[in-house]
Amino acid sequence: MSYPFRIERHTPIRTEAVAALPGAQQQLSDYISRLIKLIPTEIVGLYLTVRGFWKGSAASPANTDLFTFLSWWPVLCVILLWFSRAWGTRRAGGSWDTVQLVPILISTVSFLIWIYAVGDAIFGWQVAPPYVSTALVVWVFLVPYIYPDGG
Repeated sequence: MSYPFRIERHTPIRTEAVAALPGAQQQLSDYISRLIKLIPTEIVGLYLTVRGFWKGSAASPANTDLFTFLSWWPVLCVILLWFSRAWGTRRAGGSWDTVQLVPILISTVSFLIWIYAVGDAIFGWQVAPPYVSTALVVWVFLVPYIYPDGG
């Protein structure tokens, strides 16, 4: 079984078109593949969907109150992200000792930056929009260079 978030220097399954790409195009293809695997889109989608249900709810008067569901929702999503990514970064065969921890940490940072980028707070702590926008742009495009392979 191939695990969807595992990052390998050379992906085991390549189409003939991708395998035939010249050097620079192959590097770009590898870069995009790493970028896609490091961005936690499944958790972002889950976060936004559930947040949408609760955002205007009378049961959750403020996102910054320590005891509201929305204050704890990012923490629960990080736990779900760790589980999802631990499962998804194992080697074929499913051994838990082959989990890639660095991609899980990178995905966690990506998710936290993203929460602040949409203007949400975690336990009342927010980041100024110019800082978080800059962090988001720089992080997304530098991460595949920082972590180039599954090592």
